[in-house]
Amino acid sequence: MDCDEVFKPEDIETVIRLLKTEQYTSVGFKSLTFYGGFDNYLTGFEENAEFMRIRKVYPGSYWKTHRPPTIAHIVDSIMPEKHLDFNFLADNYGVRMYHYSYVFPDQVFNKIKYYEEFLNKSHCIKDYFNQVYLPWVTGSEEQRKNIEQKYLGVHEWTPNSRGPCYSAPFTSEHPEIIQNNLHQLKNKFNRQLTGYLS
Repeated sequence: MDCDEVFKPEDIETVIRLLKTEQYTSVGFKSLTFYGGFDNYLTGFEENAEFMRIRKVYPGSYWKTHRPPTIAHIVDSIMPEKHLDFNFLADNYGVRMYHYSYVFPDQVFNKIKYYEEFLNKSHCIKDYFNQVYLPWVTGSEEQRKNIEQKYLGVHEWTPNSRGPCYSAPFTSEHPEIIQNNLHQLKNKFNRQLTGYLS
């Protein structure tokens, strides 16, 4: 897991039970990726991506890549692979990964800087932080709508790279650990935002 990924305790228990009873060797998760605070999440290709977070390992298993996290095996014989699909897990058990990766201004600023310099410079929206993220966070509903129409959403990938990725209102409940600290987290968000606007 990354440090911005949170699971509800009851969902962790569900996954543990499924691992024990069904003998899955890998599990993918459907993300609820929050954007510009705690009230909206990303749809489109972000929500349709499978986040592999559980893999069975054996003697000799090793990290093949970090992006995306991929484990490979060097063994003579292993049990047959059995994958728990992210859509099946979400649709049948309600298990989602609560992904707070586009929430805080500092977080997004540094993420985009890294992406532009090392990962996908040619596919990032130019000056994304100032052209998309900040105007969206501080804008009116009409301004947000205009931004999303222009870029087919609010993701840093250019629209022709991966397709639409619009925001949507989050109407469910955050994990308890987030709920219990939401006041402090929102204060942190506001402090950071003020720093970029001053």
